[in-house]
Amino acid sequence: MAATSAQGALLLLEANTIAEVQSANFSISRGTIETSSIDDAVDTAKTFIAAGLYDLGELSMDVMYDAADSDHKAIIDNLEDGVTDGAGKWTVTVPDSGGTSNYVFDGFVTAWDVTLALEDVVKASVTIKLTGGTNESIPSTD
Repeated sequence: MAATSAQGALLLLEANTIAEVQSANFSISRGTIETSSIDDAVDTAKTFIAAGLYDLGELSMDVMYDAADSDHKAIIDNLEDGVTDGAGKWTVTVPDSGGTSNYVFDGFVTAWDVTLALEDVVKASVTIKLTGGTNESIPSTD
């Protein structure tokens, strides 16, 4: 398996690319159900099955914040609108050996943390709660 640089990755809210992203991460998890029983004399280890539902968890990103940037304003609008207007459509475009893969999620902003530090750019950390399922597209060579 070849290592791939994150350079060229994109994050989008609706169809708009979020500017100045420095890092991002997301994960998908599934719960487990223990199926061990005390009358099992053969197995000496716990047994499990996968739970029926999986959780998309959260998408988090760090950006170099620009108060004049319309996409940064859109993130704050998504936070302020909350569930009243529903979740926004988020896309993560990941470079891979075949071109790119797109992960598409519904989600809403739950946190917007701005950091002001001496001798550093203004930064914002953003947390998005992902909801529903995901659609991973077929890798593109674009």
